[in-house]
Amino acid sequence: MKYYRVFLLFLFTNCIFGCISSKSYTGVKPVYPPLQDHVGTRFVVHQVDGLQPEFRWEDAQDEGTTYDLVIFEAPENFGSTTWTQRVQCRKSIYYVENIRENYHRISQPLNPNSCYCWSVRKRRGNLVGVWSKYASRDVFIGGSADWANVPFLFKTP
Repeated sequence: MKYYRVFLLFLFTNCIFGCISSKSYTGVKPVYPPLQDHVGTRFVVHQVDGLQPEFRWEDAQDEGTTYDLVIFEAPENFGSTTWTQRVQCRKSIYYVENIRENYHRISQPLNPNSCYCWSVRKRRGNLVGVWSKYASRDVFIGGSADWANVPFLFKTP
């Protein structure tokens, strides 16, 4: 009977909030563009403010730490990517090392109305950290979705 009540409480909570989600990060946490959301099993990606956006991430606050930033073309099936498909970013189109601040405005314009992946990592001299990614477990009515090693996604106006 106890498990039945817990299950009913879970269903009630799920009905009210629609989805229970937990997210975790590997590496540096992004600030802008913000992390993509999910609606059910589909990505909802945020649009940046221009073709040369400024990327921001949480500061490591370690003396001597710099950052590397990379931007990739998003997969062709980007708009229909669901949790059953891995997000595989395509070729790298922008890369810069040794950024001293926790932000960077890219120097070359991106294509309009396009989707991209980005990531950042910490660097101390020749020692580099892991590229930032995130993982999520979403539980919703009718099932659940697990996302792992997902890059940060965004689209241009």
